[in-house]
Amino acid sequence: MPSSAKIKVTHILTDSNIGGAGRLLRYFLEEADRERFEYSVILPEDAALIPEIESLGIPVVTAYGIADRSNAPEMQGILAEKIKKLAPDILHTHSSRTGRFAGVDAKVPRVILTKHCSDMPSEKYMKFPFKQILASEWKKTLHGAIATDDSAAEALAAEALRRDKIKVIYNGAPTLRNLDEDEKNAVRREYGIPEDAFVVGIFARTEAVKDHGTFIDTACECIARGLDKAYFLIVGEGSKLEDIRDTVEGKDLGNKVKICGFVTDIAPLMNICDVNVNCSVGTETSNLALLEGMSLGVVPVVSDLEGNKRIADGCGIVCNRGDRDAFADAIEALYNDRERLRSLSTAAKEKYLSNYTSERMAREVEEYYLSLLK
Repeated sequence: MPSSAKIKVTHILTDSNIGGAGRLLRYFLEEADRERFEYSVILPEDAALIPEIESLGIPVVTAYGIADRSNAPEMQGILAEKIKKLAPDILHTHSSRTGRFAGVDAKVPRVILTKHCSDMPSEKYMKFPFKQILASEWKKTLHGAIATDDSAAEALAAEALRRDKIKVIYNGAPTLRNLDEDEKNAVRREYGIPEDAFVVGIFARTEAVKDHGTFIDTACECIARGLDKAYFLIVGEGSKLEDIRDTVEGKDLGNKVKICGFVTDIAPLMNICDVNVNCSVGTETSNLALLEGMSLGVVPVVSDLEGNKRIADGCGIVCNRGDRDAFADAIEALYNDRERLRSLSTAAKEKYLSNYTSERMAREVEEYYLSLLK
């Protein structure tokens, strides 16, 4: 390839809805160096991410039969043909095992993946002969891997990927727009929240792994303790949303817990939050909602997963998973000590700017691309 030519990179993402991987890809492409790299994206037909990628001026190719399927062997030949037409120098896959095999069939010079979560393989895949089979597959289909956290790197290593093939690059998020006080008050009025309220939010898919049950129990405990100005926001959607509605309606919470559902733009709601809670009980690496909140100085209060602890270190509070009392203690401490809240808010914003911007992430990923082509 002539040194003056752009490096062509194709991403494959199989998600039909926009989850963390899709948001991360969008954030990356917003900051990508389009002078040096030429990007394209393969997505499932009717994927929710299509218009967002196209709005960036990046071509999208759609594929039938890959939606929410990492392993779709019957689509391997069709994917290979689509990849051949795009002729990338690097194929970057996200939750697409079939995409990796198709990249090899298409003779792409470099095929890589991103591991977005920290889930470990089942016991049998860590033993003979399955571990050896995995190692052989990696050797045939992969030139490198990005892990979004050290725990994700550990999971890849447990799946028999050589450690020298793994590059840890922490997630990054764009800075959310900062609303002025009049705009914030308008948001508060929209959701029936007083101007002097202390607002605690959880921004997450409503799935079991996010443990909204602990968040609701924490809200109940805070209300029982007399935190009269505390209000709680549940932002996000998923398979457990109606169960969450039923749980909230079944408790004596008055109007203190607001179920906001899915919002296309989280900035207005994040702007009115004092605390951003993550109660996750598994697979969290570099949670984007925490980083987005930190860009505004919203203090993280999180469960004790490794990625959460790294993010909140020095700027938030870490609680044991599933421990309602510990989360309530943390929120009560910040409610009663506004000087500490302000200090942690400043630290959160500084840590975001130093470590977790999407611009930093994009530069590190593109530097990794270049290293693979040397």
